[in-house]
Amino acid sequence: MKIFETDDDTDFDQSEKVRLFETQKRRDTSGKNYAKLLIPIALLVLAAIAAAVWLTRPNIGDEVKPPGTLRQQVYSYMLDKEKRTATEMTFYKCDGFLWVKAVAEPRSYPPSNLLDDVNQFRLSARQNGEDIWQIETLALPAKPDDVPCGKNNG
Repeated sequence: MKIFETDDDTDFDQSEKVRLFETQKRRDTSGKNYAKLLIPIALLVLAAIAAAVWLTRPNIGDEVKPPGTLRQQVYSYMLDKEKRTATEMTFYKCDGFLWVKAVAEPRSYPPSNLLDDVNQFRLSARQNGEDIWQIETLALPAKPDDVPCGKNNG
């Protein structure tokens, strides 16, 4: 017997041939069944991710990271307009603007504490262009009303 010759003494009956094609049909439909199962699951996962992103976005009054060069512009505004060096700046999202709580470095005369009212500033920043911000100093509210986006702010 040579290597490439086949042994032809095995006979296939008709029923085995039919089963072969049934298996092929079953294999083709199984992919469709998997798609019917996996596509709705994938859509549910995407909907859950979209809902999580929607619910975790910052709301009015939440602390946010300042966009672009706003932190540098507020720092420059404090130096130019208020003649003070800002040591801490916290940004809050409001309706149409950002509310900034800034603490300036205490002056040597008259002596003051970092948390004294003379070292506290409240600013509003409204966006006018891509990276252009209009910054204004707000009046420092009384302690109970000193909340981001309060009624007298902006």
